[in-house]
Formats: sequence, structure tokens, C-alpha cells
Amino acid sequence: MITRPAGKISRALVGVIADRATLAKAIRLRALPDFFELRLDALVDSLAETERALPQLRAPLICTARHPAEGGAHDLSAKKRAELLRRFLPHATFIDLELRSAPAMAPLLAQAKREEVAVLLSSHHLRDTPEPATLREELDAAL
Repeated sequence: MITRPAGKISRALVGVIADRATLAKAIRLRALPDFFELRLDALVDSLAETERALPQLRAPLICTARHPAEGGAHDLSAKKRAELLRRFLPHATFIDLELRSAPAMAPLLAQAKREEVAVLLSSHHLRDTPEPATLREELDAAL
């Protein structure tokens, strides 16, 4: 489990894997990032290959399946995104889920908690950066 010391800012390098070429490159890396983020929405056509590669990645995983309105590939439904996340949950250190998806994915969030997989709740504002108070309101509304 990863913790952040009180009063200190933690930094982490995240390598995003969103296609076969990046997956192959990630396997060959000598110097590893702190995490690999698997963009399952973008990898939907190579899931078996991705699963076979997991032991070779050698860094903790953040698994995400983005909502189409927040940059997700393949216009996946909430049901399909939840299925992808469940499939990779046993391998994840974190799952990354949009705030907008949290209510619909409550069963997945409960499963992640039971399996001690940490959850990152994100909100992608692609045109502007909201005030912190607005982000807190979104978080409170989602949970």
C-alpha cells in the first residue's frame, strides 16, 4: 500500500500504456516508472495480449477505462467499462474512475474496497480548470 506522509507532497512518474506499441516498449524498459497506467478503453482490442504481459511490466498498475466524454476510446458503455475494470482488478494497485461514473459504478467501488485496491476519482475538465470548491462539490455529489 502506498501512503503519503502528512504535510509532504508526493510525486510519482506514471507511464501510460494505451496501445500495443507502448505495451511492448513498457515491457522492455530498464528504468521503470513508479506506476504504469493501463488505459483499458484504448486496449480493448488487445486485452488477452495485455493480460499476458502483466508479469513483465514490473511496476504497480493503475487501471482505468475512461468515460467517452472524458477522453475514453471506443465509446464504451458504463457496463463495459466496469467489466474491463473488474477483469483487471486482481492486478491493480489503483483503479482510476471518473467522478461522473462513481454512482453508476458503486458495486465496482465496493469490490475494490473489499479487495484492497485503492481508488482514484478523477474529473477531466478539458477546456478549463475549475476552482477547488467546484471540484469538492463534484466529489461530494458523486459519493
